[in-house]
Amino acid sequence: LAENLFHRPSEGNAGLLTALGVGALLSSAYTVRMGDRLRRSTQAMASIALFVASIALIASTSSYHLGQFAYFVSGVAHLQMAVALNTLIQGTVPDEYRGRAMSFYLLGILAGIPLGSQVLGTMGDIIGFRLTLALDAGAFALVLVALWVSGWWRDLDATPEQISVGANAA
Repeated sequence: LAENLFHRPSEGNAGLLTALGVGALLSSAYTVRMGDRLRRSTQAMASIALFVASIALIASTSSYHLGQFAYFVSGVAHLQMAVALNTLIQGTVPDEYRGRAMSFYLLGILAGIPLGSQVLGTMGDIIGFRLTLALDAGAFALVLVALWVSGWWRDLDATPEQISVGANAA
């Protein structure tokens, strides 16, 4: 991406990934500081909004430094989403199913990242990286709107008691 979007040598990818890592690191410190005061639904919805903004910024700029900033924001968003989803699974899935739930969650992540990268990379080669990233930002924006309109984002704040009551009602 450093070459295709920012006209930097491929070594410029190191600066982009460093910004991503620093964003995630600072985000983790923020998360520890906030503790339980930050609701999972807020974390998740803000993370998706930050992903939309950062991906759109990467797609729209030729400035390497703005690209680094966007990668930093993506690192913040990634860690916040990971914390929200991990605490949801760890805190609400009954003990006897937690290992299975985590394995499917990790399968989705560990398979989804390389598959998504392959799809986005192929699309970038065919239609251009900027358009591909703009479409990616649009897809995340649609997910954000769908979650908001449907109200499903509130389910991220479920407690173990609410989950077990819902399971018993079914």
